[in-house]
Amino acid sequence: MKKTGMIRRIDELGRIVLPKEIRKSMHLKVSDYLEIILDQDRIILKKYSEVGNMKEFADLLVNSIYKDLKKEIMITDKDHIISYEGKNKKQYLGKPISNNLSDRIMKRQDILEKYKKKISFAEGKTEECSYGICIILSGGIEVGSIITYDDQLGIDEMDYKIMKIIANFLEKQLEHE
Repeated sequence: MKKTGMIRRIDELGRIVLPKEIRKSMHLKVSDYLEIILDQDRIILKKYSEVGNMKEFADLLVNSIYKDLKKEIMITDKDHIISYEGKNKKQYLGKPISNNLSDRIMKRQDILEKYKKKISFAEGKTEECSYGICIILSGGIEVGSIITYDDQLGIDEMDYKIMKIIANFLEKQLEHE
């Protein structure tokens, strides 16, 4: 465990302020959730990912879809690629998402790009492909995305509708957890 040397006082409502340096280094944004863990005499704050908590389910889902669509498919939270199926799995799974994708999630920008275009889904990686991005919401708050892309056959309206259905299904699943 790394000590920061920062000390904060608890106010009369039981709140503490996380220093800007810590929020920035942990990529914490307004509306992010923190999980509170008690460990003997320590309180641990851990960034919480609703989508990350359903990783096993997401893995089964993308695997099932890939078997029929044969197009790259991934599910992300607001920071990382949580689940992936396709030929580029080793390059993408678990990687931080790009700033471009993060901005699209925060702005709730669903998109269908039918023609090949350069895009970065993960930090440091660029694809030239056709793609569909659908934002996953939970309780009206953006929590991640589902993406499909293909550099050969392209993505069409039907592929995009499937992604929208899955995003809506995941939203309902998250509401019941």
